[in-house]
Amino acid sequence: MAHGHVKGIQLNARRTESLDAPTILSFAESATEQLFGRANIVHLIEKAVLAVSLVDQNDELKAQACFFDYPNLPSVNRSNWEQWLKYHYSADRVTPLNALFMHYFVARAGKPDLSPEFAKEIMNTVFNVVPDVHYVFLVAPRGVYPIHSLSSIYTQMMKSDNE
Repeated sequence: MAHGHVKGIQLNARRTESLDAPTILSFAESATEQLFGRANIVHLIEKAVLAVSLVDQNDELKAQACFFDYPNLPSVNRSNWEQWLKYHYSADRVTPLNALFMHYFVARAGKPDLSPEFAKEIMNTVFNVVPDVHYVFLVAPRGVYPIHSLSSIYTQMMKSDNE
């Protein structure tokens, strides 16, 4: 897919494979489950519109993310999410053709913590591989905030006047 460097580590982005699931699960922390819920990672990998893994020069997994074409909210109709989004938020330019939703993200913990850089590299890959995508949303449960690695990438959307 793509490649880059983070703090001297050569990274390659590739499609996630089901064989990556045990390693991906080993990266999950309690904050991951709070943000994304209890995940069936094999199901996410297989059903995602785009599942991206970052690996180093030794093919060691460093981070992974799954993206879908609908929000990860059970209360929102998957085929009519655009109406929900525009009712609750200022999102006039968002369409099903130019938006994805992050349903899962994990990164290998380490010192120094490179997870924010890994998240940025995955996002760069998404926008480069799918040039029609202009928006990638993260829908967080009420009272839950993005994990450290994602907090520098996402900003809270403005509520619409309907709220």
